[in-house]
Amino acid sequence: PEGTSEEPVPVGKRTSVVLTAVQAAQLARIGVRIEELYGQPMDIEWALHHNRFFIVQARPITALSKTAGSQVTRPAEWKLPKPKGKYIRASVIELLPDPLSPLFATLGLPAWNRAMHRFALAEGMGNFVGDMLTTMNGYAFYDLRYRTFLMKPKVLTTVVPRLMYTAQQRWEQEARPAYQAVVERWEAVKLSRASAAELLVGTREILNAAASY
Repeated sequence: PEGTSEEPVPVGKRTSVVLTAVQAAQLARIGVRIEELYGQPMDIEWALHHNRFFIVQARPITALSKTAGSQVTRPAEWKLPKPKGKYIRASVIELLPDPLSPLFATLGLPAWNRAMHRFALAEGMGNFVGDMLTTMNGYAFYDLRYRTFLMKPKVLTTVVPRLMYTAQQRWEQEARPAYQAVVERWEAVKLSRASAAELLVGTREILNAAASY
């Protein structure tokens, strides 16, 4: 007769193991290859004849969430910028709970690091070797050595009191006017007419001004 027919599995075999461990591993490898070929998990129908697998059909898994895909979640590797370094999330960094955008990580953080280097040298603190801010897996961190740098006796007893005493004067006469001048200059620019290079220059100038402020 033509067509197909269904034959029930004998009761004595219904709980028996269908595949050996070796066959199961072989079938799993075939499934992985099919998933890699299509770029997504696939619903596979197979047959085994004389110890040889035949794939008779492979189609997308219709009940699978679109967001599931074939993504494989791997544990994050928190590689330290310096193997023996110590890093913390505190102070302003706590206001950045999520990973930084690539734009801010490549333009913003370097601007703040440069500003702190200039500030430390200008105020007689000395030169801090390295960067105050860094990233790991996209998250911002303070280099703990910077806190040690700020805790030097000279900084605590001389520099910090002077900075606190002159804070309002420096803000009114230096920091705010300098920042305001940069903002006003770029507010006057017709951004729709500016080239990509000019916009990048402006972005860097504003970031540098904000960091110095």
